[in-house]
Amino acid sequence: MKSNSSLTLACLGDLMIGGRALDALRRMGAESVASVIWSPLEGADVVLANLEVPITDSYHVRENKHYNFKTTSEILSLFDGRFVLGLANNHMLDYGERGLLDTIEALDAQNVPHAGAGRNLDEARRPAIIDVAGVNLGVICAADPRFQAATRTSPGTFPAQPDLLRGSIRAVRQSAEVIVVSIHAGTEFLSVPSPAQLRLAELCLEEGARVVSFHHAHCVGGVMRDERGVVLFGTGNYVFPLENYAGYIFRWESAAWRITLTGHRQGMAHVEVQPVFPDEEGLPVKATGTKSRRIISRIKRYSRRIDRRRHLGWWRLVEMMKFKYLWMNMVNYALIAYHQGIWSMVQTLARGIRTQLR
Repeated sequence: MKSNSSLTLACLGDLMIGGRALDALRRMGAESVASVIWSPLEGADVVLANLEVPITDSYHVRENKHYNFKTTSEILSLFDGRFVLGLANNHMLDYGERGLLDTIEALDAQNVPHAGAGRNLDEARRPAIIDVAGVNLGVICAADPRFQAATRTSPGTFPAQPDLLRGSIRAVRQSAEVIVVSIHAGTEFLSVPSPAQLRLAELCLEEGARVVSFHHAHCVGGVMRDERGVVLFGTGNYVFPLENYAGYIFRWESAAWRITLTGHRQGMAHVEVQPVFPDEEGLPVKATGTKSRRIISRIKRYSRRIDRRRHLGWWRLVEMMKFKYLWMNMVNYALIAYHQGIWSMVQTLARGIRTQLR
């Protein structure tokens, strides 16, 4: 990347383009929906988003659980040549291996770059390498190892394990001038980064990533920025029509994040936040006035706390004691117990605690 050149990357959170969002696409048409949901991305050279829904017509769910997402190939008409889609998340295998393979085939047929899941670990680790205005951009997508991790012989997602991530970043440095890492990890409904997220972010920056983007928590988080690059600790939901989640009715507040990188490796990247608020169908529209100021103020407050680091433990404890967090988790684990049994609920809880604290 030449020292006098720049690249603007838009990072989005979760795209669950199904349900009412898919109904809106059918009613309004792709052009109209695209003009609404992508308008905050104006000026972006490339857009990275987490596709949290398989594209499949399969009816065979992988597990008997409350939330199993899927959509149709109709959504492909929404993506233009700027998009790179991450497939590493906890819903990509909701419809099993068939759902994952259908998704990969659908994206490949439309030449939509993607990364983060595959028929085996080697394929899941494979980065998306694209040319953006003469710059080779390498995108690595990974997920919490709890989320259907691929093995050498079985399909799944690229597990965000330190050694694997380190190896992937070092390998992609051979062919990419700019490296972006997208990780589906964190604690749902909690804006505080976990110790595991902090360590992964540091590892990625030290190995040469310019941008690290986290999603999964369903809420916006803070930003960490230094001369090495930028870390977004929570990009939130972007298209997400599920308004009644875990028995709690509310509106997701989110944002589109634009990061401008220059060829000066030691230069600080510029980060711009465009707050968004979902409409009744889960489609994001630009937030204005009080809503916009509230979201930006929250992100700035979270960012200051992350910079200080000393009180993250207390901040996490306080957030976990809030009614909304306790209620959502109580309902979620009750649903797991109902659909999959008490032992499965206990195992899920234990895996979550181990993953976040190790």
